Formats: sequence, C-alpha cells, structure tokens
Amino acid sequence: MEYRETLYHVDGKVAVIMLNRPDKLNAWTTRMAEEIQDAMMTAAEDDNVNVIVMTGAGRGFSAGADMSVLQDLGDGGGKKADKEDKPKPTPQDVRPD
Repeated sequence: MEYRETLYHVDGKVAVIMLNRPDKLNAWTTRMAEEIQDAMMTAAEDDNVNVIVMTGAGRGFSAGADMSVLQDLGDGGGKKADKEDKPKPTPQDVRPD
C-alpha cells in the first residue's frame, strides 16, 4: 500500500507510524485508518519489531476525525478496533494506571 497520509519506518526494534496531515492537525480519514491498519499489520509480521509507536507530524498528535468525511463512518465505513486487534504492545498497554 502506498502511504499518503501516514509515514512508516522501523528504527531498531521500534516501528513508528506518523500521522502526516499537519495542515489538518492530522485529522483522521478513512484512508488514514486503512494506512494505519496496513502499517500495524506490517509491523506485526516483522519479527524484529517489538513495539509500535504512533505519533503525529506538526504541532499536534491529532484533532480527531476529519469532519468533512465523518459522515462516511456513520454509514459503516469505519472499523471498531478492539484491544485484541493490536498486534504489538503500545505505550498505553504498558503504562501503570
């Protein structure tokens, strides 16, 4: 998959997924969600990757859903992610509560 709204790279044992729509405060789109899912699966299949870090380009991580495409999600265009869907630990999984 060609990544247009995200960037993906591996640094040592860390896979980094960067939201890359800084002009829109990295607001999520259906395309971005598909790219993130693809990057997560790529990382899951890489035996050298131990953890996945997600970050955002620009001044903020993400503004949330892109309101111009939000109506698509209401029509079943989105996928709900469960904790079991995550192939590798994220900082949220390892931090103490």
